[in-house]
Amino acid sequence: MFYYQSPYGGRVFFDDLGWPWPKHPCTDNPRSQSGSVKTIAVSGHTSFRNKEGLPLDLYELLSLTEKDNIVHMQFGRIGENRSFRASVSIGELRTWKVTVADLRAAPSFAVRSSGEFRILEFISGRKQVIDRIVVRKPKPSA
Repeated sequence: MFYYQSPYGGRVFFDDLGWPWPKHPCTDNPRSQSGSVKTIAVSGHTSFRNKEGLPLDLYELLSLTEKDNIVHMQFGRIGENRSFRASVSIGELRTWKVTVADLRAAPSFAVRSSGEFRILEFISGRKQVIDRIVVRKPKPSA
């Protein structure tokens, strides 16, 4: 069983990490929705996985700046010394119904590559869904 608490105070137990994110039945019990939770460290490494069972790379947002209607972000791989930068226009964010505040509030980002794009998925506390944005990978410099 795995525990997650959002920055907005909501919390949930999952039976497994990854698609389809099966929620533990005790989460739906009104009596279990108050009080404290004791955390226990899990031995061994369990990676997050997508619905196909492939491991997901988890990143945290290290910085975010806005300039000329473009959002510039830097992400760091959790537990490793790897990072990447990404940019997206405010207009693109609007088409996905994502705000800069949503990005700042996300606890982490599951990142996967698809050709010349990166797909960033994150928990949106405001919309209470797994949200997604797509950013273009930078072109390799000559």
